[in-house]
Amino acid sequence: MHAVGTYARSDKRQIYKERRETCRLVRKLIPFVENTIKTRFYPLFDGEMMNKVLGEEYKNGVTVYVNNRKVTAPTLCVHNEIQPFPIQDKKRPVGIGFLCKSQEDLPEEHRGLAISTLGKVIKQGWDWIGIYPRNPSRLMGIVEVPAMAGILNTQKEDFQKCAKYYEFRKAIEKAVLERLSQMGEIPTSRDTPERIPKWLEKEIERVLGELLPEFPELQALLERRGRGEQVSGVIPHDQAPPVGTVVEGVEVMTGTTGGAGEGGGVPITKGESSGERIEPSTDEPTESGYERSGRKRLPALEIQFADDPSREELGWLLGSVLFINQGHPAYRKISGNTQAEQCHQLFTVAWVLSHHIESSKAPQEFINRFLLGWGKRT
Repeated sequence: MHAVGTYARSDKRQIYKERRETCRLVRKLIPFVENTIKTRFYPLFDGEMMNKVLGEEYKNGVTVYVNNRKVTAPTLCVHNEIQPFPIQDKKRPVGIGFLCKSQEDLPEEHRGLAISTLGKVIKQGWDWIGIYPRNPSRLMGIVEVPAMAGILNTQKEDFQKCAKYYEFRKAIEKAVLERLSQMGEIPTSRDTPERIPKWLEKEIERVLGELLPEFPELQALLERRGRGEQVSGVIPHDQAPPVGTVVEGVEVMTGTTGGAGEGGGVPITKGESSGERIEPSTDEPTESGYERSGRKRLPALEIQFADDPSREELGWLLGSVLFINQGHPAYRKISGNTQAEQCHQLFTVAWVLSHHIESSKAPQEFINRFLLGWGKRT
């Protein structure tokens, strides 16, 4: 009888000990759970995001308790005031975001730009958006776009790579770059851009134009945005008075009337491309035409060089600007060989864009179709 009682008391002591240990572990986990909730669902605790973009989805708000304690929004970047900015897609507001900068390096899990939809963070960092600020370890931010919930994959852990995704991403890029510019954080490679030859850029644009029916998801990446600089040119016309002489070097001008084109612009203004144009002149003019004003046509895809040996990529896309990395070992190895450089540039363009086609399509097939289209051009 005594032995049985002793065993019972010992068993109870063990149970109490295990309970105390469990309670101790739970108390240690509470801060971790709170921090995870705040990090992964930050927009739900941010008053501005809830009021401006999530109010319709969560009419009664969202309240979360952990161990009977209310979870509140974390304090971020205490050294700088947070200034929200809108995300607009074709002048239609679709979301909101903010960026802030710390005076010292941030913890790894807080660095970069997060993208959230309906209050849940899906991606974090800088790689997903293709922007690399001057001080990435000191910058953090988040953008909330509720409509992107419609293009989440089945596991709800990533977005489908479709045309709608790239439209949203381009709108986010535009807003983020504007804010980074205000903060003095625009990447150095954009300060003094060097571009590939005009003729090569135009040939690439034509090849991509032929591929768009097969890869329509690239349309959002390659469409022209904004307005080019205001220029003037002469539209040739036999019945017009003589206004100038023929010179070499031409560029397409849009916004004109009276040309033979279908709205894509006419090659009549001063430029670096091969071709003739009429240059207005009062000194013995020989060519007839009408002077018109318009805007220089912006390319659908600008291709520039960047020299960043710290990055291992052949190149990357930022908005409608595709950067070819001259700091890559492969490029440095062929530097000075013009033909080899052009082949490398072509492959890099195909390689970069292959990362932006729909998930159901093979990147290798796009690269092959691109090079095939280039090879067939005469």
